[in-house]
Amino acid sequence: MGKTRTIPKIVVEHGAKARIAKHHGCTGETVRRALMYITNNDQAAAIRRDAIRNYGGIEVQVPVR
Repeated sequence: MGKTRTIPKIVVEHGAKARIAKHHGCTGETVRRALMYITNNDQAAAIRRDAIRNYGGIEVQVPVR
């Protein structure tokens, strides 16, 4: 068995990604990539912060091989 590492991800309730996208004037894909920490820029940081503060988002650690 190999080591398992974790990566962060922010989970929000159903429909919240679309509302976040509308609020930030971007696409749902941009929000998805920001919440999965694929992108790391000022807009992505603002989306993550907004998801946690205003949309009930929870940061979780997802195990990956």
